[in-house]
Amino acid sequence: MDLAWVDQSGSWWWLATAAPHSGTTLDLIQTSAVAAAVVGLCLLLTRLHPRILLPLSGAGAMTLTLYCAHVLTLSRLLELWPTTGRPPGWTTEQLFGAQAVAVLLTGTVFALLQWRGPLELTAHAAAALAAGRSRSGRDPIRAKAR
Repeated sequence: MDLAWVDQSGSWWWLATAAPHSGTTLDLIQTSAVAAAVVGLCLLLTRLHPRILLPLSGAGAMTLTLYCAHVLTLSRLLELWPTTGRPPGWTTEQLFGAQAVAVLLTGTVFALLQWRGPLELTAHAAAALAAGRSRSGRDPIRAKAR
């Protein structure tokens, strides 16, 4: 519900609305409670069955790679089918489902093999390189080459 049209200057009662995305106190309490419940449920599930959320944790550990793959996939789809952005005969829901399955399968495979995503590995290497350089004050790559 869009509350932009509501005159909010006359009364403080508009803060008592719990309309989705309104940003009011009740809306924030509700969304925070739901988020806390979901996190609690996931923690409980992983405590009872440690590998039950492996597809989600695997995908969550490589979000940079998966997001970039998603953007590249969508841009390629728009190149191939500029009017709809999806193959002929596909619905938006089918395209979402195919991408969700691909993400979960990729995350599961990478988690089982205990690999990092390629972009996460690159970012980690860059951060480690920068941390090594800043601590010693010299370039660790050139120091090893000497």
